[in-house]
Order: sequence, then C-alpha cells, then structure tokens
Amino acid sequence: MSILKDIFTAIKGGANEVGEAIVDSQALRILEQEIREADEGIAKAKVQLRNLKSKEIKLQRQLNSLQDEEAQYTSK
Repeated sequence: MSILKDIFTAIKGGANEVGEAIVDSQALRILEQEIREADEGIAKAKVQLRNLKSKEIKLQRQLNSLQDEEAQYTSK
C-alpha cells in the first residue's frame, strides 16, 4: 500500500512541477495582464474622482448662492 501512496505522491509532485513551469513560462504575460487591469482600474478611479469634484464644485456654488440670498434677506 505504501508503494501506491509513494507513486501517487510522485504523480502529484510532477503535476505541481508542471503547473509551476507553466506559470513561470507565462509570468511576463500574467504580469502584463495584471498591469493592464490595474491601469483600467486607475482610469475608472480618475473618472469617478472627476465626477465627484464636479459635484463638489456645483454644490459649493449652490451653497454660496444660498448664503448670498440669506445675507440679502437678513439685511432687509
């Protein structure tokens, strides 16, 4: 029984080595894909930041307008 166990362990080890060899041979391709995905994420974050900044500016203008109206009404 231990011979079968050793053979099975050897097969599992060989499969792991093959898997690692494939990953190692494709390491640059994997790294380049991860960089592309990170760049896409950064681009999306920039768009979201731009949208938030524009909303902030719009709300600040509305606040200033309301504060001006308040000052006019209180002065009357």
